[in-house]
Amino acid sequence: MAGLAEDLTGGGNDAAKWQDGSLIRLPSLASSAAGHAFGINDQGIVVGRTVSFGGDRATLWDDTDAGDLNSFLRDADVSDRSRVQSATDD
Repeated sequence: MAGLAEDLTGGGNDAAKWQDGSLIRLPSLASSAAGHAFGINDQGIVVGRTVSFGGDRATLWDDTDAGDLNSFLRDADVSDRSRVQSATDD
């Protein structure tokens, strides 16, 4: 299960997953204020978003690291409404 862990002390929410009976907070991207996990696969890799002052970033987590999926997009891949149009290797 993946989702978010709310910080009741006033800090930001962290993306999190439930694994082997424990809540695991996932690492943040640099300068991110909050995270939210949307899904998890059978290998435990999590996808979601992080929120920062520069805008939302699509994010992929494994057990040790957070990866910024937006870094794979070109400016032409995002419409005026900030929706991804395509993500290809060409």
